[in-house]
Amino acid sequence: MGKKTYDDHDLEYIKRVLAEPQDITGNKMVAEFEEKFAERIGSKYAVAVCNGMCGLHTLLAAAGVGPAVEVIVDPIVQFGALAVLYNNGVPIFADVDPATHNMDPASFAARITPDTKAAVITHLWGLPAEVAQIRAEADKHGVIVVEDCAHAILAEHKDKKVGAWGHAGMFSFQASKHLSTGDGGMLTLSDEGLLQEVRSLMNWGAAPDRMAYNFRMPGIVAAVGLAQLERIDDYVQQDVDNAQLYHQAIEGCDWLVPQALPSYSTHSQHIFTLAFHGEKQGIDYEEFRRVSREEGAGLGFGYTQRTWKEAQIVAAYQFPTFSVPVAYGKGCPSRCPHYAKQLPYRDGYCPNAEDLMPRLCLRGLSSGTRDDIARGADGLRHAIERVS
Repeated sequence: MGKKTYDDHDLEYIKRVLAEPQDITGNKMVAEFEEKFAERIGSKYAVAVCNGMCGLHTLLAAAGVGPAVEVIVDPIVQFGALAVLYNNGVPIFADVDPATHNMDPASFAARITPDTKAAVITHLWGLPAEVAQIRAEADKHGVIVVEDCAHAILAEHKDKKVGAWGHAGMFSFQASKHLSTGDGGMLTLSDEGLLQEVRSLMNWGAAPDRMAYNFRMPGIVAAVGLAQLERIDDYVQQDVDNAQLYHQAIEGCDWLVPQALPSYSTHSQHIFTLAFHGEKQGIDYEEFRRVSREEGAGLGFGYTQRTWKEAQIVAAYQFPTFSVPVAYGKGCPSRCPHYAKQLPYRDGYCPNAEDLMPRLCLRGLSSGTRDDIARGADGLRHAIERVS
């Protein structure tokens, strides 16, 4: 049995939606979910959406992203960059800190230009990025900060939860996440003007007065979300506890380096992550992968690939969607007439990310039982012993 619990408590919330046929959209339940989620995160406002990606799409649209507008994004995950393309903007990738895997504030500052309108900052694997420093720099230039909190619900940076640091945040409730409704998401916002823009963009009807999107969350999904929100502390704590099993498995191994955790942050441990540096001690990477599979370590290797057929692990900007680009055909949006600059994407554009990507060894912790995790940790320990 998996660790997430769905039972009669969830059904009671669903029945509340179905008991009001005059409001089958479930707007009352959605509003209640938004209010309680905002309170839990510590944000002023929250807006429920049908999934996390449409949430990023909407937030960047509300921020004014469009043709020839640049948005700074992370190079390890492509989701922020895709949301920029959805709005016909131009993704500009900042490099990462190789220890934390999150965006390097110095690289962020260096990538800002007069064309920069917004930034999407990912709290990767569940570890908060240096969002306080990034927000302070962004404010100097009028750049809107959107936090991608898909991995990091309840994680804290300097005693404030992620999703409450930026102008806005996005949380995902996709099936593998800590809080799962099958699919769905929540936006957190601190600015009333941005809130009104988001509401306007989601004001879907027979004749909307502007370009709008049918990204609303159904009431039944919100009902499950409310029930699961009451359990979220336990879910996150289970992942934190499970991560300790993997930390124990690598004790004494200096060529598998876990993601650094600053003393002023907490980690939701959605994904336990290691960086392989065995080549420095004569340990072959491919042998380690093979032995890890044989021992049932439960690790994935690398995070994204150039294509499904070509198993080359690369940074997001090296994907054809961005580098060719092929998103809309004819070179749009980054080679449209409105954008006169030369695309900066090239090998070595974010050297830390390019070096880190093929080294990543990952174990998702938000599904499976404690016994599953324990077996995987034991498998990793045995694999290390075999190749060392």
